[in-house]
Amino acid sequence: MDKPVGYSLMGIMAFEMISSKIHWVSDYSLAILIGYAIGKNAAKRRIIKRNKADAIGEIYQSNIQTDFNFNMNSQFTTIGITFNF
Repeated sequence: MDKPVGYSLMGIMAFEMISSKIHWVSDYSLAILIGYAIGKNAAKRRIIKRNKADAIGEIYQSNIQTDFNFNMNSQFTTIGITFNF
């Protein structure tokens, strides 16, 4: 029920803003594409897919690797952290 109402309101508002020349048509297609990509990426990181081993009771182990980097130049020292997912 929420999706048809939300899509309808989004379409009406987009049509109104295009008619009043606040936005171009390409703004909305690009915004929907960017929002979809960011939403899928954020949801993929938060949702844990379980397999049979997890259902039996095996503890889920994270595969995030952390690496600390230190670099000294003649003028300054830099410190960096790298996360690999």
